[in-house]
Amino acid sequence: MDLSLFLLKVIMNWFSRLLKKTFRWCSSTVASPKIETSFVILDNHQATYQATLRLIKQGCRKIKMVAYNSSLHHMNERIRGYSDAMTEENLQEYICVEKVENQKEEMSTRMDEIIQKEETEAIVFATNTLSIAGLYAIQRNNIHIPDDLLVIGFDGNEAFDFFSPPITYIEQPLMDIGKKSGSCGSSAHQRFGTKNSG
Repeated sequence: MDLSLFLLKVIMNWFSRLLKKTFRWCSSTVASPKIETSFVILDNHQATYQATLRLIKQGCRKIKMVAYNSSLHHMNERIRGYSDAMTEENLQEYICVEKVENQKEEMSTRMDEIIQKEETEAIVFATNTLSIAGLYAIQRNNIHIPDDLLVIGFDGNEAFDFFSPPITYIEQPLMDIGKKSGSCGSSAHQRFGTKNSG
C-alpha cells in the first residue's frame, strides 16, 4: 500500500471516530438497519399496510403498488406493508409491485404502461413524485378517479386538490417528526403513525 493511501485511511478513520464522539446523529428522513444512528421516521410499513387495507375494504382486489427501483430501507418497508396487507387478506395472487427508475422520461413511459392495464382497480404510489407522475398519466389516458381507478398517494401535494373528490394520500406528520428529531439523543428511535387525508 502506498504511503498516501495509508495516510488517507488513517485520517478518515480518525475523523470517523471524532464524529461519533462529538456529534449526535439523528435522521428524520430515512433509517437503515445498517447504519447505527438515532432516527425519527414515519412507520412506512404501517402506512402502506393501512392504505392498502383501506382500498381492500372499498372492494378492490387488483391493487398495484408503484415504487422506485431502489434498495432504500424506507422504500422496501412501504413495499412490505403493501404486500403484507394483500397477503393477510388472501390476495397474494394479485400482488404486483411495479418498479420504476427515477428518470423523468422513463417514468412517464412506465406510468402510461401501468395505468393502461385494464385489470388494475387501484394503485398505491410509494412517493409524492410517483403520485404526481401517475396522476399525469391518468389524465393523459382519460382515466377518471374514482370511477375508473382508485388511487392513494404519498405525502400529498396541492395538485391532489384539483381532483374531485380530492386524492387520498398518506400524510407524514412532519412537524412532529421535526420536533422529535431536534431533541433526539443517541438512543431515541421513534416511528410515527400516519393520518390518512381525503
